[in-house]
Amino acid sequence: IREGYSMFGKIENNNLIYSPNPIINDGKRIYNPSNELLVELGYKPINYAEYPQDDKHYKQGYEETSDSIKVIWIDDEAEYWASIPYEEAVFNEIRKKYDVNAELAILRQKEEKPEEYAEYYAYCEQCKTYVKEKKSIAL
Repeated sequence: IREGYSMFGKIENNNLIYSPNPIINDGKRIYNPSNELLVELGYKPINYAEYPQDDKHYKQGYEETSDSIKVIWIDDEAEYWASIPYEEAVFNEIRKKYDVNAELAILRQKEEKPEEYAEYYAYCEQCKTYVKEKKSIAL
């Protein structure tokens, strides 16, 4: 167990439950419980795997040993594309390049900056095509 503050938790019904603060032990309310007390009460130190740096979608999973819990990232690509509504997926893809303010500015200046609008429009069409492809593969 590391010195100082660490995150501790338990796995219950495949969910990570973080240790509470304060914690109740023998009818006493204990603020900032020691690592040793948390271990005694069945909590384990939590370590986190680095989130993958690609464009896939992942869900959180856990690897539990006798003395620790590791948060891992599980490929969730097929489930993500199968479950997300088409419009929401397109919106999310557009937001990767254009936030709401940028999008409104482009739409407002459509006549004044037709090249910028054409680039935006083409990107939106690419996003729609990309989402349709991803959703068709996931089905």
